[in-house]
Amino acid sequence: DSIFTSAGSLLAALAIPILGWLGGSARQSAWLKLTAVLAVLAAVTQAVCYFGVHEKQAIAPVEAKPMQKEDLKKGFHALLHTKYFYYAILMFLINFYMSLSISSVAKYYAQWVLGNVNYCSLMGSLPMIPMGIGLLCTPFLSKKLGKRRTMMCAVGCVLLGNVIGSLAPASLAVAMTGAMVKGLGSAAVMCELYTLAPDIVRYVQQQSGVRIEGLAAFKIKPGQGIKRVKPVVAQQSLAQIGLHRDDGECGI
Repeated sequence: DSIFTSAGSLLAALAIPILGWLGGSARQSAWLKLTAVLAVLAAVTQAVCYFGVHEKQAIAPVEAKPMQKEDLKKGFHALLHTKYFYYAILMFLINFYMSLSISSVAKYYAQWVLGNVNYCSLMGSLPMIPMGIGLLCTPFLSKKLGKRRTMMCAVGCVLLGNVIGSLAPASLAVAMTGAMVKGLGSAAVMCELYTLAPDIVRYVQQQSGVRIEGLAAFKIKPGQGIKRVKPVVAQQSLAQIGLHRDDGECGI
């Protein structure tokens, strides 16, 4: 999931220069052409998966046993009384909020602070390099240091990247350095977050004797819900702290 999320972020970063080549983001025809290209690519990749992936009949299917109503109630009660479930929800909320905050204001920051809207694609694509390194290294770090220490180090990288970027926000070099440091930490954070569900399932099973795979996965939903409202919240936040556009200029 982290790999596909990173690929989607890279595609979003490249959308601005592509729109420029197609006539500019202000032209409806450019957006229609970009959408058509993406639709064709999606159809082609779906066709490749459909015709190229074959089921291995040698693997015997495992019959899923439906959970009894009493076990469902018991598991749900145990989940709601597990503090780690709420910790996981909070971590997903923070992760989605931070990642979507960056994507919501990236074009604004590149155009009105750095002075070149094309820097948005640069800041969205180059951090993919340390993110790729982080995705590859996270399993080894988790095995060596443990999940908790790996997560703490990753969060430290994200915070360090924010501090670096805040030192000279109008400098492209400083902004890129901060973005790449954050990219390294973000990769590890995304990897570790999605491993929390199995851990919670095992913990609840030890406490109550009931496995709750589907219920534990619910922790992701509150964070994903931010996707629907985050762009509006970001714009309102910028207005509240005094950042605004006035006659083609950025005012504070």
